Amino acid sequence: MLISNEWNYGDMENNNIKELSREIEIKDSILNFVKEILTAKEKEDNFTDYIKIDNFVSFVENDLRDALIKTKLYDQIEEDEKKYYFKEGIEKWALTEKKHWIKGKTSIAFIGEFSAGKTTIINKILSRDHDINLLPTQCKPTTAVPTYITGGKETNYSFFTPDNKLKAISEETFKRLSKDVLNQVDGVSSLIKYFVMTSDNKALENLSILDTPGFDSNDASDSEKTASVINECDVLFWVVDANDGGVNRSSLEIIKSIPHKPIYIVINKIDTMDATEIQDIQEELEAVFADSNVTIANYILFSKEEPLDTIMKPIMHLKSSLTYHDENFIFKLKNFIDKKVELEEKELKKEEKNKQEKKDKLDKWLEFLNNQIKRGKSDCDEITSNSIVKRLFSSDKIKNLVQRFKRDYERFPKIEESRIETVISYYGILGKYSDIKYKLYILKDCQKKLNSFNF
Repeated sequence: MLISNEWNYGDMENNNIKELSREIEIKDSILNFVKEILTAKEKEDNFTDYIKIDNFVSFVENDLRDALIKTKLYDQIEEDEKKYYFKEGIEKWALTEKKHWIKGKTSIAFIGEFSAGKTTIINKILSRDHDINLLPTQCKPTTAVPTYITGGKETNYSFFTPDNKLKAISEETFKRLSKDVLNQVDGVSSLIKYFVMTSDNKALENLSILDTPGFDSNDASDSEKTASVINECDVLFWVVDANDGGVNRSSLEIIKSIPHKPIYIVINKIDTMDATEIQDIQEELEAVFADSNVTIANYILFSKEEPLDTIMKPIMHLKSSLTYHDENFIFKLKNFIDKKVELEEKELKKEEKNKQEKKDKLDKWLEFLNNQIKRGKSDCDEITSNSIVKRLFSSDKIKNLVQRFKRDYERFPKIEESRIETVISYYGILGKYSDIKYKLYILKDCQKKLNSFNF
């Protein structure tokens, strides 16, 4: 009995040592992970482009907008155009422009509840239906943090921060991350918005796939963060395990919180059921979404036995129809300013013509008044001459001169009033003309600076 106790004590001690070693190993792994995340450097190939994009955004949101406000043109712009060019539109353009993993690609998010089969479907796409798990089905990072899988010249790993920076990490560090790590190290998840994994894969030439954690495995803050990442994608594929028979309330709320995105429901693992059961599940889902006012683009019946085309056809169709990333934003903005310049140039020509017409009229009035003054002076000289004075009361000529002088004197207020109106009108047009020239000067300066940005 004593020997048995000694053996038990030895086993317990060995187990404790092993357990302690595992804990130390885990702690060491966590420390290395945190160290690399905290010391990760921004990817150099993106740094210059980021600065250029930020400078462009700053110019549009500040200099260009202020110029339009200064010239009183901003208030004439439609509210939708203000939002597009100076608020939401340019911000969305800038964010997407910085993200090579979604720029110019169809970006699709696979979402759903834990163990619904999202990663298996993604593997099917990546391997082009050749049973090769390019992405581990239990890949810890993708079950802990949203992860983009996209095409690239080589396989590498990085993470995108909440303040929009892309930082490089090693494959070893990428694979260290798990939900346990996130739970044990407070604050690490706040440093990582999502991972970006690039792979030299032809299936990803024009496609970017977002793999997400299962919503029922996340807490509220994780779900909120994942929802914000999903909102960057063009289209959502919500994967439902046919064996579960539906979606839970929290998942439904997340679907409802993501507006203006096509949503496809993938009823997965249908190989475990007969046709009647599958039909019942689809009808039940249709009723749930109808009651919740959620529009579903289509339902896709899928399993590991189904050909890849079942899910790729909708994706290929989407490639030609999605326009969420406006790659022509800069062209449209330049065209927008060009039209403002063109309109002001037309207005300037119009006012230049009006100005010349008023000036010509004013010159005629001045000529007329000068002639009236000359004639009046001549009449006065003739009246006051000695020879004339002697015959003042007998000369018809003098009488006519006096009457004409009196008539001109009576007309003078009306003539002067008309002259003043012409002068006021002229200087009013001159002021408007100067305002337009000032607007054009500022607009053309902005136009020149805008054209100096090349992307």
